[in-house]
Amino acid sequence: MAILQKNAASFSNDLFGGVRDFFGFYDWIAIVEIPPAEATVSEQLAQSAVRTALDILKLIMGADHSDKVRLGSNMPLVPRTGSLTRDSSGRFNPIITLPDIQNSVGANWFSYVNKCGALYLLTAGDILRKVVKDFFVPTGISSRFLDALHWFGDAVTEPNPAAALTKYVFAMERATVISIGRNRPSIAATVSNRCAAWWQSEDQPVLTCIERIRDIYKARSDLAHGARSPFSEELDSLVSDASKVARMTLLGLLQIAHSYSYELSDRRLLRVYADLESRTFLTGWPWVVS
Repeated sequence: MAILQKNAASFSNDLFGGVRDFFGFYDWIAIVEIPPAEATVSEQLAQSAVRTALDILKLIMGADHSDKVRLGSNMPLVPRTGSLTRDSSGRFNPIITLPDIQNSVGANWFSYVNKCGALYLLTAGDILRKVVKDFFVPTGISSRFLDALHWFGDAVTEPNPAAALTKYVFAMERATVISIGRNRPSIAATVSNRCAAWWQSEDQPVLTCIERIRDIYKARSDLAHGARSPFSEELDSLVSDASKVARMTLLGLLQIAHSYSYELSDRRLLRVYADLESRTFLTGWPWVVS
């Protein structure tokens, strides 16, 4: 019995030591409090909450500053890679490469995020909190936002440009396409017009934005139907712009949710979009939620 107890204690120490080593590799550790539920449900809810919270940070910080943000369980499995080459003189060149797995955002990153993106952070956080704490089943605009956010978050950390572009377009479509009403314009026109209304600026007229978004949309369609190579050189530029378009569109969706309701129906959202488009194309500036 004493031997069994000693072995059990040794195994327990090894197990906790392994867990400490695992967590010690990361700068951020999420502590999530989940309402009482069956163990599997609680675990799934906790993982979903952390994943969504990271996606919210990706949205507010932008792809350039968050492309390496992901769950520890989704980190690269290979800690380092090696290669050995030999040049024409016969000399060997060994190389060891350590993966760059963290974004450099500075010590005061959260103060900056909280100052510049407070409305978005609070609104997205409220939606997530309702899902986690109240077992709220998202409907209307909340459902659209969380779905689009999932695609956006996946796209940010997607290393394949063709796949990233496809996911960004999925996010844009989920945020803007509403399949009700008659005489609806094409999906491409709907996405281009509504996303351009949020993406435009003094330096980017709305018509210029529409043309660029149509280029992005066409590239996605060409990739899906085999008309464009996934190794096309212009994909990197298209992905960069697609990330900006999708980000501004999702932030616009949060503005609408904040101003109206977290459960704004598709029919009401369609009227808000109609107002957004009319104001944009009449005045050249988007409708701004107060």
